[in-house]
Amino acid sequence: SSMCGLTFVPGTWVEGMQLSKGTGSVVNGFESIAGQINVELRKPDEGDRMYLNLYANEGSRIEANANFRAELNDQWSTALLLHGKTNPIKNDRNNDGFMDNPLADHFIAMNRWKYMGNNGLRMQFGINGTYIRSHGGQLDSERGEPSDQVWGMDLNIDRLEGWLKIGSVNEMLPWRSWAIQASAARHHQDSYFGIRGYDATQNSLYVNLMHQTIIANTNHQVLMGASWQYDDYSESFDDVNYDRIESVPGAFFEYTYGGHEKVSLVAGLRGDYHNQYGFFATPRLHVRYGFSDQLVGRVSLGRGQRTANILAENNGLMASSRQFFIEGDGSDKPYGLNPEVAWNTGANLVYTFQINQQPGSLSFDFYHTSFQNQIVVDLDDSPQAVHFYNLEGSSYSNSFQFQVDYELLPRFDVRTAYRWYDVKTTYREELLEKPLISRHRLFLNLAYETESDWIFDYTINWQGRKRIPGTKSNPVEYQLDAYSPDFVVMNAQITKRWNAFEVYLGVENLLNYRQESPILASDDPFGEYFDSSLTWGPIFGRNTYLGLRYRI
Repeated sequence: SSMCGLTFVPGTWVEGMQLSKGTGSVVNGFESIAGQINVELRKPDEGDRMYLNLYANEGSRIEANANFRAELNDQWSTALLLHGKTNPIKNDRNNDGFMDNPLADHFIAMNRWKYMGNNGLRMQFGINGTYIRSHGGQLDSERGEPSDQVWGMDLNIDRLEGWLKIGSVNEMLPWRSWAIQASAARHHQDSYFGIRGYDATQNSLYVNLMHQTIIANTNHQVLMGASWQYDDYSESFDDVNYDRIESVPGAFFEYTYGGHEKVSLVAGLRGDYHNQYGFFATPRLHVRYGFSDQLVGRVSLGRGQRTANILAENNGLMASSRQFFIEGDGSDKPYGLNPEVAWNTGANLVYTFQINQQPGSLSFDFYHTSFQNQIVVDLDDSPQAVHFYNLEGSSYSNSFQFQVDYELLPRFDVRTAYRWYDVKTTYREELLEKPLISRHRLFLNLAYETESDWIFDYTINWQGRKRIPGTKSNPVEYQLDAYSPDFVVMNAQITKRWNAFEVYLGVENLLNYRQESPILASDDPFGEYFDSSLTWGPIFGRNTYLGLRYRI
């Protein structure tokens, strides 16, 4: 599901999001390298009892969302979350013969339960089902079987997952607790891109056992436990099977020190055994220091390791005529390649202030990631091929971010940020910028709410140029510049609220900026130069939308 991002999590389900920069806690596993996102969904025992949302835009997207919750008694509560979306109309604003957005039908449903016992026992469990049918390609293409006459794409996903969390807090000794987390999922995908087929199934099981206690006093807390991750993958691409099973049992120990007024520390270590990679250790350290009530600094250091699912994570490259070359060593390791291993170090500084009784904050972030091994996705070797191979040389990422948040006037908030990326990888023997990533980005958001419940929101995003993989060996008409231009995208929204009812009207990409000719060789989709994976900017252009909300 990594290729879908937050598509599987409808926005109306989200109550909050917490971002952990750098490597995360060892309690959550060994894979985190550059951060973790915790998506907090609407709870069965809090918030609106009913929330309805309707949305439509000029790209033909129509969406409906409904959230319901009920408290059955003092201990049990439940919630039902529903999401449906359809894109039924073909659009081709740039007249290249291809749809700007795929046709799509989505239905996602979740039922979750929560139990709060009188004896310290806590429990949550739920089930989630996802149904996605998407179709893109040339305007004359239709859903169904691949055709060598008209280029089309079908992406069909069925996913079912369930989870269980059980925990108990000792009411006499509240610092002592235990918990069990378990989840299972089945993900099935049928898809084709032109005349290439990609089918995949993943069955997963995850179990995490945890116990928390103290050493001597509550200044010294420890969290220890064991986990098991099991994944059964079955993939088929261009009639070649890539099947594997990954089984990773592990154990962890995390120590937290909080006995000092200014200093707190979290140090963790876990050991895991991968059935194909063997044993590996994951150390992590997080330190927080309060210079004053207004100035706080944090540093982190840690190791992360993951298996690169190179086919699922690079579905977009299948929408091209590139040949796939996996340069593994012929072993039983996934695709014959080594795991990705990286170290991440970082620092964060936050300063809070007040000017004219209005609050604000300044924050500075710097993070460095250095890869010991990485699966290189090489698009520069040839514009007619993509090569996957183990890193030979250096690969690193430096990121710096500066952000200012300030309430300029009562109910008028300003947020601005600048981000600098320095991301380079060795391709064969040449250290190059990672393609299609902006080195510089700027962001500005203005939000104002009147006393009469009018809400105005305006956002500007500027992205600097991006490196485009080399196409010089193509015929002149199918060559691209080495870098994309920089561009600006503006979004605006107005909302009016009447107690439980809201109406909102917005425009995305206000200046109607579009990437010209986003598909290389769109006039010859079955030729050797066709490539729709080199997209660096907006395609559809200006998009106006209207929505309604109702809550009780």
